[in-house]
Amino acid sequence: MIILVAGIHGVGKTWHCEHYAHRRGVLHSSATGLVRQVLASVKWSDDRYATNRDRNRQALELALTSIAATGKSMLLEGNVVLMGKLPRALGIDLAAFERLSLGAIVLLESEPWTVLQRLPASHASATEVEVFQQQERDSARAVARHLQIPLMLLRDCTEHSFGQTVDAWLKRGQPISIDTARSHPPGFHRLYR
Repeated sequence: MIILVAGIHGVGKTWHCEHYAHRRGVLHSSATGLVRQVLASVKWSDDRYATNRDRNRQALELALTSIAATGKSMLLEGNVVLMGKLPRALGIDLAAFERLSLGAIVLLESEPWTVLQRLPASHASATEVEVFQQQERDSARAVARHLQIPLMLLRDCTEHSFGQTVDAWLKRGQPISIDTARSHPPGFHRLYR
């Protein structure tokens, strides 16, 4: 199963994925890392009409198709929506996600001030960070609904709660049930269907 671990920059995707992959022995890579590997190893035609975005999408599809064919589990770290420099989404291509062999999405979020502390070079405000997170959340919901796969939101999650969520999907192929709450306290989890 390939699980997309999504979220904006600074929410802890790399940290959680690296720790989980090291402890459990599953594959882990960022979408950008897979694209770079494929582009470095495959001769691409010089199609003057293909955009970098198209070529990157094709490279990611090729890498994930190969991984899915092995039957190995993988945590794929990335973003659901491409973001501009201003707090606005550049859009998502739902059809592109159909070819990625995703089995589930884990969406990580953090308090805006936590994100800003982790990204000291960021010139975003706390309000802009929250807007970015909302756009990523809305896009993740749209992708999960379109693909009919589970989506789990983990806000300020611990290593333990991240591990429980991923374990449940990889071991049983289904999400664990999480009690939902009206507020979003630290450690908040919500399963979206």
